[in-house]
Amino acid sequence: MMSVATFTTTRVWPHGVRDQQGRLGIFLSSERPVFHDSKPILVRAKEAWVVFGLIAAVKYSEGSQVGHLAFTDSNGETGERWYYDISMAEAREIHGMMIRGILKPENAFKVIETVWQKITTDHVLAAK
Repeated sequence: MMSVATFTTTRVWPHGVRDQQGRLGIFLSSERPVFHDSKPILVRAKEAWVVFGLIAAVKYSEGSQVGHLAFTDSNGETGERWYYDISMAEAREIHGMMIRGILKPENAFKVIETVWQKITTDHVLAAK
């Protein structure tokens, strides 16, 4: 499903180390920096990448113990060490709103942005 994001390659892997809340997770990482761009067309593509990632993770994790979804990019993986975290409960709720037609996919990023939080190595939820 992530192949629709033609501007970047996506890496996906399970997060086998539980976070401070005891949750297992799924990480999605963009090969290119994903959150800082000045070109409107790339900003929209990157927002769509996040929405598609959320949909794919919700579908993939149905019936599993996955408790959160994390979005990062090459800078977050190897540089500053950060990711944006959203609980699977919130991800499922957003996914459900899209399925029921309450939330249009093109507006979903704004909702995701209001509930996720940036996790850095110093954050209380970071795995130590």
